[in-house]
Amino acid sequence: MFCDQDEVVLTWGMFDPKYRDITRKPPWTLANDERSLVEKALKPCPFGSRFEFGNSPLCPTCFKDISTVVPGGIYYVVTGLRIDGDNEEIWA
Repeated sequence: MFCDQDEVVLTWGMFDPKYRDITRKPPWTLANDERSLVEKALKPCPFGSRFEFGNSPLCPTCFKDISTVVPGGIYYVVTGLRIDGDNEEIWA
């Protein structure tokens, strides 16, 4: 997931116990209401904004949309800070 205000990207494994408490589906197969549950369960971005499934990756310099460099909906690009949910606490 990408932050809505900057280049921060959040990743986690779909077998994360807290994620699996919300759903057992792969993130790219979630319906909108399931996505919303996951989004609400996350801590905010370190700079105060939100991670959301619908956010596009942003350039770390100008913060413009760079989604054309990411093929499809299940891939991501790291251009700056990455928060690795497998090694950091991401759940509120």
